[in-house]
Amino acid sequence: MLQGVQADAIATSGVMTATAANIIAVGFINEQAGSSIGYIDWLAASMPTALITMLLTFVVRLKLFSIKGESDFEGAMSKLKEELKKLGTLTVDEKKAMTIFLITVLLWATEDYHKALFGFEISVYMTAVIAGVLCLLTRVGLLTWKEANIKWDLMVFAAGAYYGRQRS
Repeated sequence: MLQGVQADAIATSGVMTATAANIIAVGFINEQAGSSIGYIDWLAASMPTALITMLLTFVVRLKLFSIKGESDFEGAMSKLKEELKKLGTLTVDEKKAMTIFLITVLLWATEDYHKALFGFEISVYMTAVIAGVLCLLTRVGLLTWKEANIKWDLMVFAAGAYYGRQRS
């Protein structure tokens, strides 16, 4: 179980939008260095390190801890296949979620090319807002406004703070 937690923490370092810390780091680097790090730049720089670190962590785990007493691989795989069959085919909402997710990842990955493709830029932050709005749209969305439980006072405060920072 600890291996999963470590793998998650390491893997998220390779994707810019995986954690808030990565996004804050990108903002800090951009501000301090006067550069512009895009999604693909971050992925190219961070993912190799993340993959190597995950592999090393896995090997160290195998060397330090015995596998005795753990369930056999074949039994685990047959149980997983059985559970997968129980799920059945994708529902309409699952297909909608998958589409929104794919659009989001595509917009993140092509951030550096938006100006040439669309004539305007869509930032990583704006992409996240677009994905959230798509999830809440009446016929497309996956959530109702009540289910989303959005803290509007915090949203207005954050928008005001951002606007104030831009004006100063």
